[in-house]
Amino acid sequence: MIKVGTRVKFLNEPGGGIVTRIVGNEAYVQDEDGFEIPALLSNLIPDAGSDIYERSASFDEDEDMIDEPQPAEPIQQQEKMEEKFSIEVAEYAEKFKVYLAFVLKDSSSKADERRVTITLINEGDYFLYYVLGLDILKKRKHLGNGLLEPQLMAQIGTFSVQQLLEYSALNISILPYNVASYAAIPTIQLSFDWSQLNLMASTTFQPNDYFDEPALIIDIEEQNNIQQKKEMLLREAKVVPKTEMPAPKPTKEVEEVDLHIDKIVSADQVTQLTASQILEIQLDRFTFALESALKARTKRIVFIHGVGNGKLRYEIQKILRRKYPHLDFQDASFAEYGYGATMVILRK
Repeated sequence: MIKVGTRVKFLNEPGGGIVTRIVGNEAYVQDEDGFEIPALLSNLIPDAGSDIYERSASFDEDEDMIDEPQPAEPIQQQEKMEEKFSIEVAEYAEKFKVYLAFVLKDSSSKADERRVTITLINEGDYFLYYVLGLDILKKRKHLGNGLLEPQLMAQIGTFSVQQLLEYSALNISILPYNVASYAAIPTIQLSFDWSQLNLMASTTFQPNDYFDEPALIIDIEEQNNIQQKKEMLLREAKVVPKTEMPAPKPTKEVEEVDLHIDKIVSADQVTQLTASQILEIQLDRFTFALESALKARTKRIVFIHGVGNGKLRYEIQKILRRKYPHLDFQDASFAEYGYGATMVILRK
C-alpha cells in the first residue's frame, strides 16, 4: 500500500522518490534533487524494501517476516515527514519567477519521434494555480492542472514531438497568490504556437541548470511582457485609409489586406520590434482580418505579404491548413500582385 513516506518508482518511466503527500488519487513524489513530482497512484509502485514505515528489527526463522505496525509509530513518523517537507512561506511575496520547460528525453534520429517532458518550474515566492491545454480547430484538450508551491516544479507529462504537432498551440493559464501578504499579479494567459518553439530542431534544446538533459526553458514573465507590448502596439496601430473605394455593396466581393509591417504600426514602433515580434503582429492582423471577413460574408480576401524570405507566406498557409481546412486558397493574380499575395476564397 502506498502512503506518505513510501519510497516508490514510476511505472511508465525511470525514476522515483519518496511520497510526501497524497491528494485524492494523486501522490506527490520528491526525487533525489528535492523536486516534487505529481503522479497518479495507479502509475506508482513501491520500491521494495525501502518503505520508511518498515520497522528495523531482526526476525528469527520461526517468526513471521512482518508484524502489524503499532498505530502510534506511523503517526509520529508522518508528523516528522510533514515537518521535513514543509514549505517556507515568504512573509511578503514579491518574487515571481516561473519557467515552462521542454526537456528532451531522447535524441532519436527522426525529429518527430523525439520525446519531450513538459515541466513547470516555480522559483518565486508565490503559490501557483495552473492549467495547461492544447488547441486544435478552436477546441482545447486538457493537458494538466494543479497547485504548484514555491521553489518546486511540476511535471505535466511526456509526449512525442509528433503528438504535440498534431495540435496548433499550447496554452497556459497561471493564477499567482500567497497565503501571507503579497504584491498582486494579474492572471497570466499565454499561447505558444509550435512555429515559435521549433521543437523539430535539436539545437532548440540546450544545457541548463535544472535538468541533466538538454531543454528549452521559457521565462513566463518575459513572454507575458512581450505579449502585453504586442497587444498595446496593435491597439495603437494606425488606420490606413483605402483609396478609390468601390461603391458599397450588400456583401463585399474582394477585400485587400496589406500585411507589410509599416502598414500596421508606425515607423517609430517598427524600430522597437524584433523580427519575431513583427511576424507575430502580422499573423495577428491576418487572423483578425480573416475572422472579420467571414462574419461580413466577404467572398474573397487577398492578403498582401510581399516576397521577402517567404516566412510570412509560409505561416499564413500553415494557419489556413490547420485552422481553416474548409477554406480554399491560392496565389493571387500575378498581374496585380506578382508573387507577393495570397487569395482566400470564403464563399463560392
